[in-house]
Amino acid sequence: MPQFLGRATIRANGQVIETAPGASLDLGGVRRNPITVGRLVGYAEETVPAMLEAETSLRPGQSLETFRNLTGATVIFECDTGQRYLIADAFTSEPPTLRDGQGGQVSIRMAGPGAEEIL
Repeated sequence: MPQFLGRATIRANGQVIETAPGASLDLGGVRRNPITVGRLVGYAEETVPAMLEAETSLRPGQSLETFRNLTGATVIFECDTGQRYLIADAFTSEPPTLRDGQGGQVSIRMAGPGAEEIL
């Protein structure tokens, strides 16, 4: 019976970020925008960043400054099915958002050059 992705682990500079279900990774890389000229259809390429979104919970003694100031990081998105994706030189793209209740949810968004699969 095949296993499908159920959990992801995120590591930033080697440190595990414990996340709630629903973490997502947009691999980024090259976007091909359709271009139509008469009956001819082609495309123009554009570079788009890798985007990672996740939620974690605030724990006693934890500082959100770590997330807010993250730049030049090596970020790895590990799937429980064995795939691993690396974003080199990643950075926090938006300040973390903190919500009270239900474990003190913290939204984290990171970006960087297109993610590469680690084989």
